Amino acid sequence: MIEVRNLFAGYGKKVVLEDINFSLEKGEFLIVLGRNGSGKTTLLKAITGFIKPFRGDVIISGRKLSTFSQTDVGKIFSFMGSEVNIHFPYTVFEMVLLGRIPYITGLWEKESDIRKAEFVIRKLGLEKIKDNIFYELSSGEKQKVVLAQLLCKDTPFILLDEPNIHLDVKETEFIFDVIKEEKESGKTVVAVLHDLNLSMELADKFLILKDKRAIYFGNDPGKEILKDAFDIDFDEFEFKKRKFLFPKKEGL
Repeated sequence: MIEVRNLFAGYGKKVVLEDINFSLEKGEFLIVLGRNGSGKTTLLKAITGFIKPFRGDVIISGRKLSTFSQTDVGKIFSFMGSEVNIHFPYTVFEMVLLGRIPYITGLWEKESDIRKAEFVIRKLGLEKIKDNIFYELSSGEKQKVVLAQLLCKDTPFILLDEPNIHLDVKETEFIFDVIKEEKESGKTVVAVLHDLNLSMELADKFLILKDKRAIYFGNDPGKEILKDAFDIDFDEFEFKKRKFLFPKKEGL
């Protein structure tokens, strides 16, 4: 379980988030929505301890995140963003193996770490490119490798910050099919997305941010909440028991 309690966060003296509260149980999928600049990425950074909150707490299974060591935090959270800018000539295999860093106690990885990386590479179909240089890959290939690193890390919490922003439809489907498998195995997922319809498909719960605050936390925000969040009205359709939302066109 993760609980965010009375969280205030930002940068320097600038407050980006005020009094954020929510909790998630094991195996839940939370989508964070809001306009650009609403604090979505800041929230992820505060949850993982990448930035220290001004006030409030992140609580993991009853224990404050601030009491965990950096190594232990690395065993709790995995993170996947929209892109990775690495210029060192790591191979794909080496990039995946980096996911085991929080578990390495000596100078070198153990045989079990290598087997874990090899298993994940096979699972995601990366065998043919495992010796390729990571920074020479396409955007879609890079995201598959980052996903493999995430699986190799094997943490109870997965955080995603627009991981599909540079991906095509097929690549997006692949990434989220794997994430859904992880969720179904008991992992808790927190994802920042801009695609409302993909969000409706994935989410168990929604957290919607506006003007530094959470204006909604629950499992079905509805058109009026979304209109308030994005300052635009929506048309709603249902097809095969799925809800779809599209911006309403004036005069139609």
